[in-house]
Amino acid sequence: MASAWELACKTGDLAECVNVSAGLDIAEKNEGLKKSSRYGHKDIVSHFLDVGADPNDQYAYALRHACGNGHSEIVATLIERHTTSIKST
Repeated sequence: MASAWELACKTGDLAECVNVSAGLDIAEKNEGLKKSSRYGHKDIVSHFLDVGADPNDQYAYALRHACGNGHSEIVATLIERHTTSIKST
């Protein structure tokens, strides 16, 4: 069963993501970035990047999720912020 913050990443609840992200470790922040990229929540993607999530974690899955689900704004955000290595995909 998904935790409250994982559900917030999936459903786009930015306030909940911001509320709990301070207590998350880097692996959880990376997971939040991947989930929000997959489900198309650009504001949450930006938040997790701001708090240190690594978009290159697990072969840049955040970018792969965004591309695979047609979320071009998130793809652009990941690339424009110079945080995603296209070579790692």
